[in-house]
Amino acid sequence: EDGSGMYTLFSGLYRLLTEKVQYQILVLGLDYAGKSTYKEQCERIFSKSAKLEGKDLHIDEKMTPTVGLNIGKLEIGRVKLLLWDLGGQEGLRVIWQNYYAEAHAIVYIVDSCDNERLNVARKELRSVLADDTVKGAPILLLANKQDKPNARDDKYINTYFGMESKEMEGRITKVLGISALKGTNVKESIEWLVDVIPKCPRTDRIKLESL
Repeated sequence: EDGSGMYTLFSGLYRLLTEKVQYQILVLGLDYAGKSTYKEQCERIFSKSAKLEGKDLHIDEKMTPTVGLNIGKLEIGRVKLLLWDLGGQEGLRVIWQNYYAEAHAIVYIVDSCDNERLNVARKELRSVLADDTVKGAPILLLANKQDKPNARDDKYINTYFGMESKEMEGRITKVLGISALKGTNVKESIEWLVDVIPKCPRTDRIKLESL
């Protein structure tokens, strides 16, 4: 009897120590911003199976835009991240709000070369932030396609999107220049999320609501 009790205690402790914590990350942005490429690059970098280090990511730059939802799964230590890559075409953006409540953080990807649609991208981000259900969620703004010579840098995107304006006070935010295609700063972006999400009061609230 004592033995079985001890076994239960140790198996419980083992489960506690090895159990993975799961967080849901919304990956948003206009069509052709590079959301699916980002998701695939993340999976490549944090892949446990294949030894992909040093290998180029073979992704068609003219990838068909996502319709609906693509899910990427990453494991970093005891943390499991689900990347919800949602379609960014105009007619699909209305579905974004259906996923806000369950998101621990939001990654918003911008095509830094698409000057004609930067204003639209900014408007859509403001629309996301205006929704009460994203309150308290860390916002990671990624200025993608930094491998292109005509890309606006992260400082420009930071200013243009008003990430340091009064409206953003009290929010947990970061702006990072990346190349989803080449992998530049992709690892750093995920590491930032893994660092900030557990510290957010929103994270505990989502946990309680899911019980």
